[in-house]
Amino acid sequence: IQSEQQVQSKYELIKQQYVRLNEQKVKVHQLSDYYDQILKLNENKSDLQEEYTVVEKQVDHEKMQYNQMEKLYFRKQAGIFALQLKEDQPCPICGSLHHPHPAQIEKEDITKEKLDQQAKKVKQQEHRLQDILQKILLSNQKKEMLVKQTKQLQVNLIFKKRYLKKSLLKN
Repeated sequence: IQSEQQVQSKYELIKQQYVRLNEQKVKVHQLSDYYDQILKLNENKSDLQEEYTVVEKQVDHEKMQYNQMEKLYFRKQAGIFALQLKEDQPCPICGSLHHPHPAQIEKEDITKEKLDQQAKKVKQQEHRLQDILQKILLSNQKKEMLVKQTKQLQVNLIFKKRYLKKSLLKN
């Protein structure tokens, strides 16, 4: 028969092991939460990358439209200016006295306001692109932090597991 002191001693030891096991259980749950967060960040990053690709194409399209509009606008301006040219009078731009091929007025109605509106669209899409990029970078930073915490927790769990195993084997 074991003495009361031995029983009390074993009880305290078992109680300590129980506390340590519960600590391990909490850490395992925390580790699981970290993995879930990492998976969620990966999914979010994938969605953001897809959105970035779509918006990037929109930016390219809006820029292309702006460039076309700008060319038409300047051609229209040149056509309007060409109406003022008179033979044997110097061109105020190049100084030529002869004007064999003056610019024609473009039929397309491109105003400065329309050109400015298109420039504004381009800027808005570029800002949207930057916002998405910032979100991706932030997501990457969060993921790196979680991966680091996960590794530290894994190492901690391994050491605690070895310690618990040794302490359980002793008794």
